[in-house]
Amino acid sequence: MVAPWEPLEIEYDNSNDYYHDMELFEVYGKRLKKYCDINKCIYVNPNNYIKSVIDTSYVEIYYNDSYYPNSNKGIRLFSRSLFHG
Repeated sequence: MVAPWEPLEIEYDNSNDYYHDMELFEVYGKRLKKYCDINKCIYVNPNNYIKSVIDTSYVEIYYNDSYYPNSNKGIRLFSRSLFHG
């Protein structure tokens, strides 16, 4: 199972909304990992890898907006991130 892609902070008008959503993503990810551990499923969280690439690049190279990857480099980044998660 794959953890949900986390949105970028630039998507939000209000930082409090972003941090609230990130807390929800963290809780969901931990519960999903626990489920996978119990049921012997593979769990992958690609978000750190995606963030490490985005932090050193321009967002526009990989995203159509701040959440959806574009059809060129974005899809490749998200696909590659599964192997690094």
